[in-house]
Amino acid sequence: ILFPLAANYLLISVNCFAQPSITWQKLYDNPYNYDNYCFRVNNVDSVSFYLTGVSRITGNNYGTQIIKIDKYGSVLSDKTFDTISLFKWASLTTPDLGCVLVGNGPQRFKVNSNAEIVWYKNDGYILKSCQQIILTAEGGYLSCGYADDQKGYAQKLDSAGNLVWEKFYPSTESVLLLKDALEIDSGNFLLYGDDFNANTLWKKAVLIKINNNGNEI
Repeated sequence: ILFPLAANYLLISVNCFAQPSITWQKLYDNPYNYDNYCFRVNNVDSVSFYLTGVSRITGNNYGTQIIKIDKYGSVLSDKTFDTISLFKWASLTTPDLGCVLVGNGPQRFKVNSNAEIVWYKNDGYILKSCQQIILTAEGGYLSCGYADDQKGYAQKLDSAGNLVWEKFYPSTESVLLLKDALEIDSGNFLLYGDDFNANTLWKKAVLIKINNNGNEI
């Protein structure tokens, strides 16, 4: 099991069989000698992984960093995209062993196995945050999170990253955050998250079933 920790990509591999023990521990810097943060570890194949996150370039300027490592933590490739700057990327490995990333705002992009950009999309200035992305049976993507008006948010993308639809789901409390998605049958999906009440500070678990057009069922 790989555990990513923020700041300079500290990655720990733990053997959970028999007596748990640390197999190896690595610290990954960025080329600018500033902070960097890993938000997701994705399995590429049986011998390698993608680490995706952000890297501070100067001051408050951040780029997106993708590090590919082998099963021993050795770096296979390390690429920082200076002009694509968003926090809390969600990412996944694609069937062709590339990587798709979404995050805060309207930007999203895909790289191939050599960390070269395959496509990049920007829908304009939209305050939204995608916390999770999954591959759909159609070969596209579904991602979910929340929007700036405290609503839950989901978007469906085609295989080239084009926006098919986006939907906003109102909170019954104060803030609805959708954290995960699951395709269940015939293009229907379950969205999971929590609804936060700003007055009581309590959270309610939320499940929303939607169809292939994003409408609640």
